Formats: sequence, C-alpha cells, structure tokens
Amino acid sequence: MPGIWGVGSPRLQGIVYTFESLDELKALLESSGEEQDLALPCRRGVVDGEWLLATFSAGTDTTSVPGKIRDRGYGLRLTFEERDWERLCEFALGSARPSIPPECDAAPLGAISAPPGASALLLDADSSVSSIVGAMLDACGVATDTVHSVDDALSLLRRRHFDLVVVEPALEGMNGLELCRLLRGDARLSSMPVLVLASHTTDEDLREMRCSGADDFVGKPFRAHELRARALGLIQQSRAALPSVRRA
Repeated sequence: MPGIWGVGSPRLQGIVYTFESLDELKALLESSGEEQDLALPCRRGVVDGEWLLATFSAGTDTTSVPGKIRDRGYGLRLTFEERDWERLCEFALGSARPSIPPECDAAPLGAISAPPGASALLLDADSSVSSIVGAMLDACGVATDTVHSVDDALSLLRRRHFDLVVVEPALEGMNGLELCRLLRGDARLSSMPVLVLASHTTDEDLREMRCSGADDFVGKPFRAHELRARALGLIQQSRAALPSVRRA
C-alpha cells in the first residue's frame, strides 16, 4: 500500500525517564543544546531508526512524547522532531498537557500497549487505508470504528466516547480539518485529541493543521511504529484529562 510502511511490525516499545523534579528534567534538556536528543537509559533491545514512546516522570507529573532512535556516530541516542521537543520543553516548564503515569515496571524499556478499553474513531474516505490504520492500532490494543464523512463522525462522537480521532484532511465535502474546528468549538468535545494523517507537510500545511486545532500529525508515507507512538501518546493524554469518563 503506497504511503504506509511496516504494517506487520513488532509491537511498539516504550522507554521511561524518571526525574526527581521538573527542574532536573529542564536542566537535562538545556544541556542537550541544538542536538535535541537524550542518552538512552537502556541501549539493549533498540535499533537505529526505531520509533518509541518516551514517558517522562518528574515527581508527580508525567508526559509521553514520541522519539526516534538514531546513531549519531558516537552511539545510539533518542531524538525528537521539533514539535515533540517543544512539547517536552513545555512539560519541563510545567505547561504541557499531562499523561497517565507509566505502568509499575522497574525496566526502563519494554513493549507497551494502550490503556484497557482504549478506542479511536477513524475518519478516512479510503476504506483500504482506514482498514490498515485500524489494524496498526489494534495491534497495540486500540479498538477502532471507521466512518467516511464528517457528519457521521460528529454523530458518533456525540453518542459515544473515544480516546482519539484520526482524520484524513482530504475528504469530499467538509474535510478533516474542518472537523477539528467543529470539535474545538463544541464544549463536550473540545478536548478530544485529533491525529491527522497528512499527505503534505509543508510549512503552510502545518500552520493550517495547528490553526484547525489538530493535536498532532503523522506524515505519509508513515511507519507503523510512529503512528502507534503518536496515537498512544495522545490517548494517554486523553485518559489523564478525563479519568472519570465511562467508556462504551
């Protein structure tokens, strides 16, 4: 399938960083300088080019950010896209959206899956793409429903709770980014995380996605691990923000 890689990849791995305080994390981020990368607490079991979901715990605060393993020439490092590094810096300053805490596990690295009962609504005009994206998310424990129009998406979102909405911008009629704007204007749905499957990622496209209220995007062609890392990161934020929501 053009634009989609690694459908049958192994399960996503997560890595945990623990700090006594946000100030300790802030100092570490500042020491990275322009490299925008971090040393790995565990190098065994990871490979160059692999996407992970990195969870940062500082005292009672937690956030999760996608990261990619890269060989810098002096060893493997966990690197971040600009937008993900900015979110991590915001967290260190105390202004980022929180995530649910990591599972109680002494190991800093291991396979991860979605919280129990996690769900996502897929909005895509191409049923073949949505079925593959659904399979990718199902592999990490996310149950998915699929609709093919904004009207159907809004109808279902008003009747059922989902932890995440995954949208394709290019739809006939009202497009996926217009759905983002409608969600942000709805008091009941305004905090719903939205992940965009972006065919184009020019500066103008990214500005439009941000202005629409989208939380994150994954550019095509995308790999299963990046999609899963970004989806699980948003789902964990959703669960932290709505701990008492009763899920269907």
